[in-house]
Amino acid sequence: MTINKILAFDALTCVLMGIVLTLWATALAPLLALPRDLLFYAGCVLFPIAIFMAVLARQDRSPR
Repeated sequence: MTINKILAFDALTCVLMGIVLTLWATALAPLLALPRDLLFYAGCVLFPIAIFMAVLARQDRSPR
C-alpha cells in the first residue's frame, strides 16, 4: 500500500467520523460521557483535516 492510498483512506475515514460526530453528537454525548459541544466541534475540525489529506494523497510525490 502506498502513502497516497493511506492518505486517501485516512481522508475518507475523517469525513465519515466527522459526519457521525456532527450529526449524532447529542446521541453520543451520554454514551461517551463527553460534552455534546466537544463532540460536535471535534467533528467539524475533521473536515479541513480530511481536505488537507486528500490534497496530499493526490500529489505525485509525497512530501519529505
